[in-house]
Amino acid sequence: MFNHQFLVSLYQQMLYMLPLGLLMGFLAIFVGFLLIKSSLKGYFKFIGIPVVIVASLFAFKICSSFLGYAYPAHLPDHFMFLGYQVVTTIKGEKSIELWLRSDVSKTRLYKIPYSQQMEDKLQDASEDQMKGQVVVGDHFRTEQGDGDITNEFKFYPFQLSKEIKKDAPTRRPIQ
Repeated sequence: MFNHQFLVSLYQQMLYMLPLGLLMGFLAIFVGFLLIKSSLKGYFKFIGIPVVIVASLFAFKICSSFLGYAYPAHLPDHFMFLGYQVVTTIKGEKSIELWLRSDVSKTRLYKIPYSQQMEDKLQDASEDQMKGQVVVGDHFRTEQGDGDITNEFKFYPFQLSKEIKKDAPTRRPIQ
C-alpha cells in the first residue's frame, strides 16, 4: 500500500517539524509536571494530563500549517501555478519549490525533486505568466511496475472563455 517515495516524504516532513515537535513535547511534560505537583484532586490530574498531551498534538498540527515552509507533500491534482524557484542546499542537492493555489483560499509551498525537464516546464509557465496569462496545471501520478510512483505535470493557460459562456445570464446593471 505504501511505497518508498511516500515513506521518504513522510520522513522528510518529520525532520522539518522536529524542532516544533520537541518544543510541544517539552511544553506538555512541563505542564504535566505542574499538574502532578499541584494540590488538585486526583481526578483533575487524571483528566488534565491526557488533555494537555492531546492539546499539544493539536497545537503541533496547527502550528506546522502556519509556518509556511516548503515541504515534500502530496501535490493537488489540479492547481493554479503562482511561482517557483530552484533551491540548492549546502551539500549541492537541488530541489524545486512550487507555489500553488489548489483552492480558492488555499496556497501552499511544495517541494519536489529537481529535474531539468521540470525546470524547463516551469520556466515556460513562468514566461506565460509574465505575458499576463493565468497558468493552471494538472498533476498525474503513475505507478510503475516496481512500485515507485512518478509525478508528471501539465501546465496550460487558463481559458476563461471555456469556463464562462458568452450567453450565460448576467446581473442587471446598477441604475
